[in-house]
Amino acid sequence: MKEAECEYYKGQFDLRKYNIKQIWRNLNQACSLSTTKVNKGITKLSGNGKNITDNLLISNVLNNYFPTVRENLSKKLENSSPNSSISFKNYLDNPSKNSILVYPVSCEELSRLIANLNTLKSAGPDNIRPKLVKAVFANICTPLLHIFTCL
Repeated sequence: MKEAECEYYKGQFDLRKYNIKQIWRNLNQACSLSTTKVNKGITKLSGNGKNITDNLLISNVLNNYFPTVRENLSKKLENSSPNSSISFKNYLDNPSKNSILVYPVSCEELSRLIANLNTLKSAGPDNIRPKLVKAVFANICTPLLHIFTCL
């Protein structure tokens, strides 16, 4: 049996020795490194002291449970707090109006990002192509840094 398997894979590799993609597929198959996962689904559902294994009953229990999650959770939250009129804003710090945290951007970081732009992509909504941005980057680096850090 082992010799037959060896002969089979030898033939598979010989047939496709110029196709690297097929060689890797054959290697994965020979080493049992399958990329396809078998999803068996839910085979057993336990709760309230019951174990359900019938697929139809499992699907009915799940179909009855999920539509009521929001309603049940809302009821629990209302009943758990003695003063249900408390707003979530009571738990937040006082906001600082007109403030935003912007981390500084360096020219090297911006240069690295611009270098990774795909010049084969089309222009965005601003009608500026990545190829143009790369071509004029040396001239626009300082203004872009100013825009990004001084909002």
